[in-house]
Amino acid sequence: MDSTSWPPLSFVETVVPRLDAAFRKLDYEVHSLRDPQRPALVDAVTRDLGEAGTCLVVHTVSHGKTGDDDTRLDVVPACGTTSLGTNVSEWISAAQERRAPTLFLLDLCRAGRAARLPWLTARAGHDSRAWVIAGAGPDEDAFDGRFSDAVASVLEQLTHDGLGTDPSVEYVSFQTLARRIAERVEAAPGIPQRVHATPIDPSRKVPDLPFFRNPNYVDDQQLKARQAIEPPLRSFLDELDDVMDAEHFLGRVGSHFAGRRRQLRRLARWMDGEVPTSGLRVVTGSPGTGSRPCSAPSCAPRTLSWPPSSPRSAPGCTPPAAPRATTSSEPSTPANGASKSWSPRSPGNSACPNPPATPPRPRWPGTLPACPKPRSSSSTRSTRRWTPNGWSTTCCCR
Repeated sequence: MDSTSWPPLSFVETVVPRLDAAFRKLDYEVHSLRDPQRPALVDAVTRDLGEAGTCLVVHTVSHGKTGDDDTRLDVVPACGTTSLGTNVSEWISAAQERRAPTLFLLDLCRAGRAARLPWLTARAGHDSRAWVIAGAGPDEDAFDGRFSDAVASVLEQLTHDGLGTDPSVEYVSFQTLARRIAERVEAAPGIPQRVHATPIDPSRKVPDLPFFRNPNYVDDQQLKARQAIEPPLRSFLDELDDVMDAEHFLGRVGSHFAGRRRQLRRLARWMDGEVPTSGLRVVTGSPGTGSRPCSAPSCAPRTLSWPPSSPRSAPGCTPPAAPRATTSSEPSTPANGASKSWSPRSPGNSACPNPPATPPRPRWPGTLPACPKPRSSSSTRSTRRWTPNGWSTTCCCR
């Protein structure tokens, strides 16, 4: 620089070639302007911001100058004179009027002022087309090109792994990029230097900014649908085998057993034979979705008691033996073609294939015999119990 008050930045010759190479690997058309005079700087910025249809990244490495206006931040050109056209805040305001988004990477002293412009902060990322990542705080100096070196390193890593971005996401998010740059700057030795970026309202969905494409991106609708599911429920899909129809479950995760009333009614009708069935029904779900509470009440009456109340079986008849698998290819029906069957009968009927060992217990008739003692007793208490000879009653009068 011509002005003695602005010393030259020796690190520029080292970091700028790395930045150019990193941007070219990311399919950017790079226009590098070194040691520009003020007119050349203003012309280049005006021309690039005037191209409204293309995504633009502006990386600036220079001295930063501030004045009485807290929102003003000037880029010092090679001549050392700042004036109209060198104010970064004006560049950001002009970028907001473009149709395509613009990213400003500012390696300037006190660059944080540009990331905290009042109108930009008020938007909090909503409908913002100008985005800023600044290498220093509003009142901090930038040292030795730390920020530019961090940007180059992060972009080089991005070309390989996309900074860990999920393959279903096409572009690396603004938050991920800013956070990775900030981590590298903070890890550098020397006087602390903090990275500032455009604030984002956490209650709003951040737009997909097309600055840097994810190299691991896969255009798969199933992966995109998985990304839209709440993180706690994604583990359910991770456990599915590739041959299973994962798309079938995507719209149903989280709502399988809500309330469980409808599912219990369906299971009850199926178990009672009221609806056609192929013989198998599966109750499944990830932990906490209600599969066990749904299946247990339906299965317990069938597996823990006999006889059931269904008309398909009769009191006093034990169930037939369960069918067993066989390797024989012969038909299981008799030679005359009629299939074997059994129907509910009384306990003594031979049509019941497994008659019970003891006769069934009849229901209590509901009435007690007359008390043989005088009715002058103050109170009576009768009990009943089942014996092999029938019901027995005992009267205890006092």
